[in-house]
Amino acid sequence: FPVQTGVIHWDDINEIYCIGLDDGRVFAYKGVPNTNYLQMKEICELSFHTDRVMGLGLDPKNLNLYSCSTDKTFFVTDLKNSTSNILINMGLSGYTNLELDSANQRVFLTNENGELSVYSLYTFPPVLVRNLQTSSLSSIRAFHIDPKNNYIFTGNVGGKICIMNLAPAKKERLIS
Repeated sequence: FPVQTGVIHWDDINEIYCIGLDDGRVFAYKGVPNTNYLQMKEICELSFHTDRVMGLGLDPKNLNLYSCSTDKTFFVTDLKNSTSNILINMGLSGYTNLELDSANQRVFLTNENGELSVYSLYTFPPVLVRNLQTSSLSSIRAFHIDPKNNYIFTGNVGGKICIMNLAPAKKERLIS
């Protein structure tokens, strides 16, 4: 690639590899059978973000690709028809992480203002169900969900770690 790859996502069910670049482009590839992943077939090249792609997630059931960028946009793209891009949200600040929780039908996004946003995938397009300010107003760089113990961990550029209780699906308003 001619520019830095900022983020990658691998869907082992469909053997699809997605790559987000610093210039806002997203590429999706499918593994060619019986080549031990030495050959990949390009599914699409997407150019709807205008700045660094910070998060990717692919829903293995319907092949919807979720992406976010420092250009403040959150998109969903149907990989079966890559011309079908829907802008879900234009935030007030750039997005820094995206985590897809397909088992519970939700997407988590973090941003440069220390906020966590939760979108429900029970409807299409996804709907914002919770926006939560973490313990810091600075950019969240690290993000992890522990579904076993029901915690969300964030780490920001100022060195603060925030640990939140993760509510069950459809009860995201109870995240604390």
